[in-house]
Amino acid sequence: MIKCSACGRTLSYNRVFNKNKNHSFFQCSGYSKKLCSVSHGISEQKIVSAVLDSLQEAIGTDMEFERNKIAGKKGLQKDTDNLISIQLGKLKRKEERICTAYTEGVDTLEEYKRKKQQLLEEKRKLEEQKDWRRGENLENECFEKISDIRELFTSEYFSNAEKNRAIRTIIEKIVYDKTEKTIFVYYRCL
Repeated sequence: MIKCSACGRTLSYNRVFNKNKNHSFFQCSGYSKKLCSVSHGISEQKIVSAVLDSLQEAIGTDMEFERNKIAGKKGLQKDTDNLISIQLGKLKRKEERICTAYTEGVDTLEEYKRKKQQLLEEKRKLEEQKDWRRGENLENECFEKISDIRELFTSEYFSNAEKNRAIRTIIEKIVYDKTEKTIFVYYRCL
């Protein structure tokens, strides 16, 4: 998950046990095998800190306000989605009536074409709204997932293995560049 900016290989996890202190760090696996010329070694603490900062930046600074805002939005989204579905159902029935009026000779071909065109335009607009709502829902789901995983990541009740599995669901990769002293976090859902 953590990649070397020089060769693209994974930084492997290492732990050194001393009498006084244990030290955990990541080192470029290519450098260890003399396949990379740059020693991209970084402490676990620096990576964890960078990931937490990135998660916080991704969700904003006021998590509780944002969570409440999303919870309120969910109810509105559900109502709006229901209204769109109702409107699409009404348009379908209207389309049936237009067709019946033409086949029974009540409307001329020109009237039928005009009404059908208006109906298709209304349907297209509603479908666009529905698609736009789906995209907004995905964005909110991603935001909530990042927020939840940040809380899990800072909790003492979960093992490092559980935290690692959770973080992999939202982070695609982390790239460490020692020469520039930068850590880039790439998300799957943003």
